[in-house]
Amino acid sequence: MRAWFMRVTAVCLTAVLSMSAVAAAKSGDAAAMAEGNRFPTFSLLRSDGNEWRLADHAGQPKLVVFWATWCPYCRRLMPGIVSLHEEFQSRGLEVVGVNFRDDGDTDAYAREMGIDFAIVLDGDALAAQAGVTGTPTVFVLDGHDRVVLRTTTSDPHSPALRGAVESLMPPDEDASAAKVRTPS
Repeated sequence: MRAWFMRVTAVCLTAVLSMSAVAAAKSGDAAAMAEGNRFPTFSLLRSDGNEWRLADHAGQPKLVVFWATWCPYCRRLMPGIVSLHEEFQSRGLEVVGVNFRDDGDTDAYAREMGIDFAIVLDGDALAAQAGVTGTPTVFVLDGHDRVVLRTTTSDPHSPALRGAVESLMPPDEDASAAKVRTPS
């Protein structure tokens, strides 16, 4: 009886692991979007009907955040994303919010959260390509659209997120000039 139970348990465990591997492969396994990999090229509509294309921002560092209006962790993270955008947009950072698994009012959410970066809609297919299974998921991309950081943090002051963005920024000319100045 015990041997039979062990065999049945082993068969069930093997089946579960096999199904998990197949599901991961079909969903664009998260490993496919690991650091160093190229992010999928995409084009999605904004709520105003205009198209936002990743290719239009070639050469620029980008922060891509997958989110939903119903997500409490996204609500916690969003002030930090807004802050990074405000701080680094003048140095070339492009931020895009990819709304997925959501039918909420994205425009009202954006107004409430003070979001003034691009928000694109219907990002479910892109999320599958990028291996995104939950919200929030944030990617920091270099100017060649390679993943520098992938995180699911909801910490609006995440040192890893800030560090990844800062690592891609060109020197701040005002700060560099201030360091070079010497008193006369």
